[in-house]
Amino acid sequence: MITYLETMIVNAARVSSGWALFGLVICGALLMMFRERRVLLLSFIVQVVLVGLFFAQIVPPRLAIVKVIVGILVATVYAVTIRQLRYKPTRLIEADSIIETDTTQLPAIKISDLQLPELEATKPKRDHGSTFSGVLFRGLASLLVLLIAWQIVNNTTFPFPNIDQPILLATFFLIGMGVLMIGLTEEALKTGMGLFSILWGFQIFYTAVEPSLAVFAFLAGLDLMLALSISYLAITGEQDAEKTESTYAN
Repeated sequence: MITYLETMIVNAARVSSGWALFGLVICGALLMMFRERRVLLLSFIVQVVLVGLFFAQIVPPRLAIVKVIVGILVATVYAVTIRQLRYKPTRLIEADSIIETDTTQLPAIKISDLQLPELEATKPKRDHGSTFSGVLFRGLASLLVLLIAWQIVNNTTFPFPNIDQPILLATFFLIGMGVLMIGLTEEALKTGMGLFSILWGFQIFYTAVEPSLAVFAFLAGLDLMLALSISYLAITGEQDAEKTESTYAN
């Protein structure tokens, strides 16, 4: 099974270097432009596979497979977090908060009017990024990042002749998109995707310059710890926002 995966990744890395870069640009633009979590998660998973293809060009195929598996684990953590954020139980009225009143003055209540507590979906907060102008602005910003990365790669002389141009372009594009994503969003999950974009861009460049198994393993562990940290911050941030809203409502 591992041998088959190695052969598949090596062949894909050799044939589709340009297509992998094109797909990376598309995924980066989708992550930047949209706020729908299902679209973000799907784009993130595809980005994980494409990053693995770039790693397959600079490290042995077995290590590239490990990188893809770690990325899929990170995406799994994101999927579980999104599921927990989408659904939450409604709050029940506490017994201590009920005020004693004269029951003779209360209106008659039919059983059909009673509603049992059920799971309700939490709607994402609407901000400037969800409008058409916001999506257009983010799309143009993504295109600007691509042009800047292209200019840096073509007009700068790097002292690393063993690094191919598509790898350099993917590196600067991932780092630029990550910085832009962090600067234009307040949501914890999307901010985390921006952090992973920066981290993976740095990992591709560092691994191409100085391949080291120990550093590669350390960075893979760092990916998992970062995913768990982002998941915790996203859940606690949602809970704090709910407490704040309930405080102002009361």
